[in-house]
Amino acid sequence: AVATGDRSHRKRWPPIRRWLPTYDLATELAPDIVAGLTVGVMAVPQSLSYAMIAGLPPQYGLYSDLQICYPIFGTSKYLVVGPVAVMSLMSRTAMEQIDVAEGTQEWIDNVCFLSVLVGLIQLMIYSLGLGTRLHAVLPESAVSGFSSAAALIIASTQLPALAGLAKCRTSDGQSCGFAGTVLHAVVGIPAANPLSLACGAMSIVVLLAFR
Repeated sequence: AVATGDRSHRKRWPPIRRWLPTYDLATELAPDIVAGLTVGVMAVPQSLSYAMIAGLPPQYGLYSDLQICYPIFGTSKYLVVGPVAVMSLMSRTAMEQIDVAEGTQEWIDNVCFLSVLVGLIQLMIYSLGLGTRLHAVLPESAVSGFSSAAALIIASTQLPALAGLAKCRTSDGQSCGFAGTVLHAVVGIPAANPLSLACGAMSIVVLLAFR
């Protein structure tokens, strides 16, 4: 029975063949357009910041929002797929392990190659049916700790930009760690840009008010 189910599933692959024939334009198109515009409004500023975290030009964040493959191969119409802060941070950390200057064409090429490589690994995991097995191996406490630490590191990288200061860098040109970045932002407060600081503080207040 399992083998029969697998063969039936493969016959309906890619997943777009399962939902597109039953898509009702009259009742589903308008809500989908509203949902797409809503997600787009949120995705544009997020993607710009994610690109900057990864050390890429801002427009590369917009490129990542062009979801061409997922509508065809995706299995959930409710899942928002795109760059996330942790992914950007890990990409930047990987690039800093090699002798490449941030923001150069070589840096961009390496990040693009890394993205393709990760995509191929994910495709292999999906093809072998290892997704649920890998999830079972990772304890929830480890995932939660990693996410919390990543959130603190990502927030610290935005502190200099919030105050209108230059990025914190070590003597060899690499990005500072968490403690170094926070110290750099605190020490640089007297030289902060008042307009940038006021705009950032106002944005935080608005976000907290509408939370």
